[in-house]
Amino acid sequence: MSDNFALYFMVSGFLKTVLPIAVIILGIVILAKKDGRAKPLALYCILISFIGSLFGFFLPILIGYAAEIYTLFRIFSKNLPKRQEEPREIIFSALAGRTPEEVGRIMDDFYETVLKERYRALGKAEVERRRREGCVTLLVSATFADIAQRAARDMHFDGVVATDMRRDESGLYTGEVEGEVVAGPQKRVVVERWADEHIGEGKWTIAYAYGDHYTDLALLGKAEKPFAVSPGRTLRRAARRLDWPIVDWR
Repeated sequence: MSDNFALYFMVSGFLKTVLPIAVIILGIVILAKKDGRAKPLALYCILISFIGSLFGFFLPILIGYAAEIYTLFRIFSKNLPKRQEEPREIIFSALAGRTPEEVGRIMDDFYETVLKERYRALGKAEVERRRREGCVTLLVSATFADIAQRAARDMHFDGVVATDMRRDESGLYTGEVEGEVVAGPQKRVVVERWADEHIGEGKWTIAYAYGDHYTDLALLGKAEKPFAVSPGRTLRRAARRLDWPIVDWR
């Protein structure tokens, strides 16, 4: 029993020492963000943590710590895209008014410095395996066509369908989508159209399909053998319900 009490007091003392320091540090980080609404909360958390530490009350310190963690999450998350379409809209807007040559150079640099080393080895191996089996492989992506085409070449896909950007009369990109956004149920539509044009109507089936987002459900559902790849919660639940294989390429 004495050992248990000793352990309790050691843990309690550690938390009452470390947590107030953590609350102060997090409070300073929040204040540095210059968020007008978060500033009073940070000061309040530091105050209650100081009082709790002074009088040996652990609960106010814990509340202050939790409140600051939540506040930091809200501060950082509000700058993240809230919709799947938002990253594309941001990119297209930034590239508006540029020539295809300029955009090509920007995309090449981004691809070489950021994307190229992030490919999943298991994904590349799967593409090669299906090609050896005699499958026609098609990359279908909501991302900008310039990036998708470069990825398709490097990974040896037979074809690629992606979201393109409209050009004006002088050939400059407008920042608007050309045609349809290749996302959600539209992925299945463009795959069927591509296969009819390049293989022939009635001469093909979707033998395998791979998706990592719940918006890929329509395309996955069309395949003879669909795979949920490192899926999020919604797609994982659907895959389990439908008895689809779940693979992890991370």
